[in-house]
Amino acid sequence: MCKDEIPLQYVNWLYSTPTAQCGCGERDNDPRTPFSRAFMPMLFVSAAALLLAVKKERAERHQPKNGSSDVTHHVGPDDPGSGSGSAEDTPKANPKRVRLYHLDFARIACVACVVSEHSGGSEFSAHNWVWVQQWVVPFLYLVSGISFMLSRSSIWTYELRLFAVLLVGCGANAVAYFALNASSLTLYVPYQMGYVMVLMILCLWTFPLKKALIWRAENPSAPATIQLRLLTAFWGILSLGFFVLYVGGWDHLELLHLTSFAEANRQSALAAPVLEMPLFFARTFGFFFLACLTCCSGKTGLATWILMAVSYTAHVFVPYDSGSHPIGADLFVIGMVSFQWPAKFKKRIADVVRQYWMVMMAIVLLTSNPMVYGRCDLMPLNTTWERLRYRAIEFALVSLMVTDTLNSRDSHGVTPWLNMWSLTTMNMKMMKMEMTNMIVPTSTTDDDDGNVCHHADGGDADDADGDDDDDDDDDDGDGDGDGDGDGDGDGDGDGDGDGDGVWWWRWWWWWWWCDGNLGNGIMNDDEDDDCDDDTDDNGVISMYGGMFAWAYCFHVALARMLPLPYGAAVTYGAVPIFYLFSRLRHRRGRLEQPQELPTEDTAQRDVNVQMAVTTLASDSEQPDV
Repeated sequence: MCKDEIPLQYVNWLYSTPTAQCGCGERDNDPRTPFSRAFMPMLFVSAAALLLAVKKERAERHQPKNGSSDVTHHVGPDDPGSGSGSAEDTPKANPKRVRLYHLDFARIACVACVVSEHSGGSEFSAHNWVWVQQWVVPFLYLVSGISFMLSRSSIWTYELRLFAVLLVGCGANAVAYFALNASSLTLYVPYQMGYVMVLMILCLWTFPLKKALIWRAENPSAPATIQLRLLTAFWGILSLGFFVLYVGGWDHLELLHLTSFAEANRQSALAAPVLEMPLFFARTFGFFFLACLTCCSGKTGLATWILMAVSYTAHVFVPYDSGSHPIGADLFVIGMVSFQWPAKFKKRIADVVRQYWMVMMAIVLLTSNPMVYGRCDLMPLNTTWERLRYRAIEFALVSLMVTDTLNSRDSHGVTPWLNMWSLTTMNMKMMKMEMTNMIVPTSTTDDDDGNVCHHADGGDADDADGDDDDDDDDDDGDGDGDGDGDGDGDGDGDGDGDGDGVWWWRWWWWWWWCDGNLGNGIMNDDEDDDCDDDTDDNGVISMYGGMFAWAYCFHVALARMLPLPYGAAVTYGAVPIFYLFSRLRHRRGRLEQPQELPTEDTAQRDVNVQMAVTTLASDSEQPDV
């Protein structure tokens, strides 16, 4: 049901814009207009010409990239990461390794927001509080692209790790849904794990691009290899073919006999690839082509900005449903390019924003559309002016990530164990939601259509479980009253009637396995965690890694198995548990390390250090003459 339209007399260009709710009303343009069919090819052709024309870096610069998020940053002027190429950015001889903590914090914050969204807090995203629509999913794809570049693993090892996370999450979702309604098992098992499926596909498609970006960064002046030219031609031909199909206006649904399949998946993540297949794949493969074309022509720090401009210009002028979410291949590629070829002016932008971030907040606030309701990231706004404002905010927030403006420190070492928490919770989310409905049922009434409506939990009026996912088949039908679907009445879902819930030990084993194998490698591939200035005296680094795995893997399953908002409460309540386990493991490892016994040399060294400190302090206290 759409929100009432804003009366015409109250509509203005700044606050009360024409769109009252995203997904309702008519847009001023769509992909099938003659303007769109002419504009999109021209946009990509212009971008290709610009990438070929911009000045390239020709001087050899050795900037090693490694397989962890500990990146070598040269202390001193003109860090090559700035991409400015000015004299003030010449690296010094002694580089210092700096961990990109903003990748960890972004991943943790995004998953925490997703947990709230999938556990009954959908109003946060519907009202776009704190611009969550414009940074949560974009940051996830950016971090995934950067982490893919950071990985030193082989592509098959990387895919295997992603597949392991996919199995864990789908298994938890299957338990939650099978407990209530086995008939809907195949439809809802992937749910939030569809993101991992997309990552697996994108990693396979972009692995040659990853190698090309690394090669070009190491050989800025070398001519393109035959393999790189063939790769560029491959993506160019694929993109051209889909652009021809798109511009020609052929009905791909009729040609491929996909009409019934498209209607069945209109509200799913497959909506864009199926309903807008020619444009979707022309854009996606066109993005791969532009990135490979840049590798052929030479390294440039402007590549990131050009790719971002292409992506957001297309979103503004040629909108379509699910155009950027949940499948964000363009942002994944932007993350890869921005890491391997640091964006031009990144240091300058980071310095300015850190000084004047309050001014930026005021500008972003005035650019917002305060009267609009709904998921505008899934269903674009109706007018070009509204979409321009909306995407400008997203462009600004994404720029903060690609320029490392958000990079910070982690003096208490909280990121690793929270990383593991968020990974596990993402997989457990649906199981929590279902379990809650079994144990603490909410008050329900029947609507006119016979659907069960949960009015107490803030869900949709026609949504039986209140989670806004249109899943109204929550009755398990076994007559035992426990809601687990096994008919034994014990509520544990294992069918043996003893109430012990034998599958819980399996989850525990998966958490342990994720902690040791996935949390440190899936999204970040953190194989080299030896940052010079990292300390973990409180053991919180391990804790964050465990928390990420917990949140990502299991938050959906828990949200489906527990009443609102207890699913989210269990997810967030697990934070202290991961912290305690990390402290225990940290303390055990510290006790196993050999302790240095005091000797004459160490005692004399301490005396010398103290004397040096005392002398320095006394010299600094002398008055100026």
